[in-house]
Amino acid sequence: LPNGRRQLRPTREGHPVDLFDRFNRLANQVGGLLGDLADDARPHVELAQALLDRGDTDGAIAELKLALDKRRDHARALYLLGLAYSKRGRPGDSQEAKRALEEALAVREGYSEAYLALGDALSQGGEYEAAAENYRSALPLLPDGTARAEVEQRLGSLYLSTGQLDKAVRELRKAVSSDPDNGASQGLLGQALV
Repeated sequence: LPNGRRQLRPTREGHPVDLFDRFNRLANQVGGLLGDLADDARPHVELAQALLDRGDTDGAIAELKLALDKRRDHARALYLLGLAYSKRGRPGDSQEAKRALEEALAVREGYSEAYLALGDALSQGGEYEAAAENYRSALPLLPDGTARAEVEQRLGSLYLSTGQLDKAVRELRKAVSSDPDNGASQGLLGQALV
């Protein structure tokens, strides 16, 4: 309108209704419906988690594909799909696992579990430097010393297996310092020092 005011239209009750307000309410309703649709993936993801816990990787993969058909950007579904492919271990599953985990990281920045799972998948495939990079990316995202100690142990073990003893000792000393009661870290550190 020329005077800069929004147009008000009368309702049945005779009170004016702001068209902008009506649009906002409609947009909120549509947004709520879209949110409900996006949540349709959740039951599939929860069932897939239960199937993975039971060791049914094929069933989990099927459920996760259904979840991702409903919502392609579901980070947890992508993460679990990567885990399922890693655990199943059929030819081609390693590549599928890496692809799903990389997508999970693209969808959710700072997803420590996906960094760790991708590090494990890369390590299993012999891509040690890339695995170490993912482990290192997860470290600052972890909530406590025990979780950090587990990742430092993975790094130390990886370096030990590739003959990088100085790096292995450094990471394993950090792991023992973060969690002094962890016998596995202490044992690996002993091997690295010998």
